[in-house]
Amino acid sequence: MLYYAHLASAAFTAASLILLLPFSHAQAANLFTGNGIGTFGTPLIDPDIDPDAAFSTENPREGSETFVLGEPGPGSMPNKLAFQGLPFESSANQAFKIGSLSYFNGQTFQGTNVSSVPFNISLNFTQPTESEQPFSYQFRFDLTPNEGESSEDRLSISNNPAPQILDTQEASYRIELLGFSPDDGNSFTQSFQAPEDEVISSTLFAQIKLATIKQDTEPFLPVDIPEPAMLPGLLLLSGTLLRKKQTIA
Repeated sequence: MLYYAHLASAAFTAASLILLLPFSHAQAANLFTGNGIGTFGTPLIDPDIDPDAAFSTENPREGSETFVLGEPGPGSMPNKLAFQGLPFESSANQAFKIGSLSYFNGQTFQGTNVSSVPFNISLNFTQPTESEQPFSYQFRFDLTPNEGESSEDRLSISNNPAPQILDTQEASYRIELLGFSPDDGNSFTQSFQAPEDEVISSTLFAQIKLATIKQDTEPFLPVDIPEPAMLPGLLLLSGTLLRKKQTIA
């Protein structure tokens, strides 16, 4: 009878499907979420240039920090370098924003500023795993005396810090800072010109790239070939064959 032939064929097909069921393989993450956090360190002061250096750090709102420097002249304010961290949600190979930087060029007295200040960035990941990735910049202030035609100050930024590695159970990722952009990621710069009593702004971008996918560590578990008594259950996996069963009188 062909019915039994179909049974045997269906059983073989179902058994093959069971044997070929894939084991869980490591997969690359497709979404990264977290927050960018920035803090200013202890500034560098040249006592020969700024013997009366004045500076402070403010936290006007959550996720924001402002470095204030210089004693302001009449009718102006001190110089202010502010960073506002941003939440992020991104996939791999995609540039994303982690914070915004602004610099206000106030009119300050000579000898009351600082030469430079370190700036520490932390990417605090919440997905695919909780992790804190640290980076560091150095900001240098080239302040111009308010004399002549130009009194613009220059804010210089050190090179981008070395990339960091984010490890998960499944893969490793290369986290890198792309730098500060004044035009929403179209270009990046390491220096800014700030006119007197005006604010300049830029955005800090980062990117995540897949480095390696880790090999599965789960041991291979052999699968026994099903016994004939299991054939009725296995036939449920092959409904099409059952609908086409035939018998010969």
